[in-house]
Amino acid sequence: MKYLLLLRSRWGRLYLVIVRSSFFGNSNIGVFLLATEKYAILSDSRRISNKSLVEKTLGVDIVETNIGESFIIGVLAAGNSSGLVVPEFATDSEIEYIKRSLDISVDRVPGKINALGNTILVNDNLALVHPRFSEEAIKIIKNNLNVDVYRGSIAESPLVGSVAIATNNGVLTHPLTDNEALEWLSEKFNTPASIGTVNCGNPYIKIGLVANTKGALAGDETTGPELFQIGQALNLE
Repeated sequence: MKYLLLLRSRWGRLYLVIVRSSFFGNSNIGVFLLATEKYAILSDSRRISNKSLVEKTLGVDIVETNIGESFIIGVLAAGNSSGLVVPEFATDSEIEYIKRSLDISVDRVPGKINALGNTILVNDNLALVHPRFSEEAIKIIKNNLNVDVYRGSIAESPLVGSVAIATNNGVLTHPLTDNEALEWLSEKFNTPASIGTVNCGNPYIKIGLVANTKGALAGDETTGPELFQIGQALNLE
């Protein structure tokens, strides 16, 4: 894990704002980790080398569990401060463990779309989801995450949770997102929206970035200019 990229002072102390890292030798860290304002979830079957640094950077406790007996947590699940949604094949024991550990609502989303982390873009104000989610799925997402839900695409991609990331302080999205879409995202998510890349030009933001309002983890191939844009877009500086 490589870090020490941006520092700022809070109450007279210096702390890490953006950490550049890899998990299991892979710079696509958003595949493996899900984070919100209140919690983060990592697999319990594949341990990272510096869990405490992740917790300190994001300012949250980490719950270790699998989703559907898989370690790709960031791909399969989506959540915010109010709750978490998981695919139909998530096990009862995984769901009950998350509920006990975090005291949040957790529910399965029915249907053929099971990569919820790639198809739901959400913060504590709104969720934008894949256009093909059913009405039943939309209702569960809305009730569980306690937000209004809109169907849509970003930069002509229905994988809205993959091409963008949304915190309560900013939205960072695919570089081909046009101005009209940026204005819509800013209005609906109630926070500024801008474009960028991660991991040396990758437009799939969420794959290489995990963030909340307290800090961010970026893939270790992310360049200096990309880190600067992440900090600006998510108001981390």
